[in-house]
Amino acid sequence: MNVRLLIICTIFGLSLGCQSKQSPEPAAESAASPVQQAASLKANPDAKLAVETLPLADRKIIRNATLRFRVEKLSESETRITKLATQFGGMISSSQENRTGGLFEIALTIRVPSARLDEFLGALLKESIYTDTKTISAEDVTRQYADTDARIRVKKATEARYLQLLQKARNVEEVMAVEAQLGQMRENIEAQEAVLRTLKNDVALSTVMLTMYERGESVNEPDAPFYVQAAQNFRDGFSFLGQFIVGAFYFVPLLLIAAALWWTIRWWRRR
Repeated sequence: MNVRLLIICTIFGLSLGCQSKQSPEPAAESAASPVQQAASLKANPDAKLAVETLPLADRKIIRNATLRFRVEKLSESETRITKLATQFGGMISSSQENRTGGLFEIALTIRVPSARLDEFLGALLKESIYTDTKTISAEDVTRQYADTDARIRVKKATEARYLQLLQKARNVEEVMAVEAQLGQMRENIEAQEAVLRTLKNDVALSTVMLTMYERGESVNEPDAPFYVQAAQNFRDGFSFLGQFIVGAFYFVPLLLIAAALWWTIRWWRRR
């Protein structure tokens, strides 16, 4: 009975694939967004063309920026930038401070709405007194977005068919077999939904990698008194002497070999 049910499930899956190739989704697709309409044509040979011909306003684009500039007062600029990110509906997702010699740096990761990225960068650059780097990148993920959305809807349709099979199950073995298929299908759906959520989040929010720095005076340590320097040199002298004695032991095997060779030559000459 279990084998028969598995055969039925396989036939169901094949029939679902054939149906997805032969006919589009019902009339509900007419109310979907252009990206969803393009996703519904995934199995159609014209699907790639449908995605590529979407207008720019309907495409899914991930925009990010990288900035590095110098500021007058690092702490004051950090405070103003934090408030600026909040005003634009964003947030500071990470912050790291680094101090090396006379260079003070703060690296910020800022998430702001993608629609206001250009406006935010314009306000952000007002803090700069010298800009080292400014890079803006854009990645079109419309195709990946549409493909992922199509996979989710196809898998959900398959899940609905399995639920229909579950209602027709006549014994425990058939119930367990169908539930196993349902569990696997649910895992696949959740994985694809996680990918889609990530894409939506990256499209909706742009990431700004900001590094700002402040030039400060290098702090030099004062010279130590002469008696401290003399004591330090005395200790260093003993340390060098000890290292020399220890290093001399490296030559002991060579001296032994040379002595044995010399004795052998003298013995041979006497013979």
